[in-house]
Amino acid sequence: GGPFRENTTAVTTVKFSEDRKSFVAEDDITYTCRRLGKVIQDSAGWTAEKDEINEVTNFEITVTKPDGDSLSLGHKKGEVADPALEAYSPGWGFKFPLKDYCDVDRLQINVKAVYVVPLERPFSWTMPSLSHNFNGSIQFPGELEIFFDSFGLDESVLPKTKPEPQGGIKTYHFEHRSWLLPDDGFSYHFRQPQPPQQQLAMQPHSSPPASAA
Repeated sequence: GGPFRENTTAVTTVKFSEDRKSFVAEDDITYTCRRLGKVIQDSAGWTAEKDEINEVTNFEITVTKPDGDSLSLGHKKGEVADPALEAYSPGWGFKFPLKDYCDVDRLQINVKAVYVVPLERPFSWTMPSLSHNFNGSIQFPGELEIFFDSFGLDESVLPKTKPEPQGGIKTYHFEHRSWLLPDDGFSYHFRQPQPPQQQLAMQPHSSPPASAA
């Protein structure tokens, strides 16, 4: 076996852009790096392929040792990235090499990324390394419906009912209480439900009851 991560908590908040022509999403991801043998994973970060999103507008990573000593690095759109961050050249995002922390067991990572996604484009998440325990929440506008697909997740823990809006926001929450392999993950997309009048217009016309005359 190799190094792994545990107790990942991932919250994704999805909103419409101001012109409602795209989504603006924020990921807030926390997990603990575990050492198996002599080293932990070699880097941490957030990346997306070129065609998955339109751009990343904000990125921040915080690395915290078990003794509480922490380091934060970031990048905002239009600014020069911290030289310690490696840009993901085939696509979007950054990686932070963990060579200075390679032997630190229980190193905690927090990554935040704000990015823009086309309305019709599915969101996807894949595990980059062996992982134990995953807690996920997707918050999105209450007017939308979510369609969720998983690969490797325990299907029995996925919500059986559609989330109801609370204060105009729906939350799709799921947990996976065992191991996830590299490239296990999930994808989801949103749809706007048809207004009732459109649904009615699509139904075949029936003759009115006699009492309506």
